[in-house]
Amino acid sequence: MSKNKHKIIVMCGIGLIIVSVLIMAIFDLGILSFFGFEHESIKPVIIFFVIYYILYFPITLVSEAFTELIEEIKHLTPVQYKIFNFCMGMCINVALVSLVDLVIKGVKIPFTTVFVFSILKHIMRIYISNFMDKKFGSDSDYEEDDDF
Repeated sequence: MSKNKHKIIVMCGIGLIIVSVLIMAIFDLGILSFFGFEHESIKPVIIFFVIYYILYFPITLVSEAFTELIEEIKHLTPVQYKIFNFCMGMCINVALVSLVDLVIKGVKIPFTTVFVFSILKHIMRIYISNFMDKKFGSDSDYEEDDDF
């Protein structure tokens, strides 16, 4: 592949990521605003979401890996796994939103808004993950073989 084609593919990938994050930020801002998110101007909102997403994606990946590790070690039932995954996701998101809220001046989020947002964010993440697994496949076929 030529260098120009490679650069075009990389730029399209970066553009797609930026557009996806912008759509998620607008949707998340709508949810937060509906439940009481207050801000002085647009600048703190942009800084809030930049910091939130920079921290959210790696922390979510680590928490998902940790959750799956606990499932394997403790041999959790599907119901126990879903409860543990929900509690883990909620606690991490509540802590993350609260931390970013404390750091950013000009943004005020009531705790009930943080809690409701975290519930909705976790449900959306699970729904999107399940949709992607069904649409593009997952490795769950291989996990069934591990039981033998």
